[in-house]
Amino acid sequence: MKTGTMKCSVKVSLHQKETFFDDKTAALLQQVSQTGSLTRACCSMGISFSHGWKLIRVAESHLAFPLLDSHSGGAYGGGSSLTEEANELLEAYRRFKQEVVYFSELNFHKYFCHYQKEAK
Repeated sequence: MKTGTMKCSVKVSLHQKETFFDDKTAALLQQVSQTGSLTRACCSMGISFSHGWKLIRVAESHLAFPLLDSHSGGAYGGGSSLTEEANELLEAYRRFKQEVVYFSELNFHKYFCHYQKEAK
């Protein structure tokens, strides 16, 4: 029997000179999609609105399209939704990450299984 099972972890991010899209940005977009609001998405993630807005602005500065369709105020209040391109990017990121994690786990076991300690 093995104890203290060794595992690997993989972080996936998109970057040019700086990271502009990672798990946090993906989670923020997912929350915007679910809540219909960048403010509520930031609140649910425990981050400030300014931090969330910065994540969106940085990502958009590296992409050729906006991530959010936002509307302000009015009788029903403001809100945000993902653009079609943002939905496609989010789905591509999820699928890519899923494949990277699967490949990493598969190869981790291939290369490191013999380094596991046996229980005494």
